[in-house]
Amino acid sequence: MQHLVGLFSAGQWAAAEAQARRLMREYPGFFVLSNILGAILTRQGRLKEAVASYQKAISARPDYFEAHNNLGRT
Repeated sequence: MQHLVGLFSAGQWAAAEAQARRLMREYPGFFVLSNILGAILTRQGRLKEAVASYQKAISARPDYFEAHNNLGRT
């Protein structure tokens, strides 16, 4: 997870996306990763995909404020 945050902070979007997707396969129920992936996709201008990722996080955890916030800002 720290590696993913480092890639995100450094603006290494392709590498961050690949890492997020790997972690999502490894931890499919960890809804935070869907939110992070949404943020990565947003930074890449891939808004449809970002919206779907935020919605996945919200579906898994309806009270997840950060995903609602990110969705609203997309």
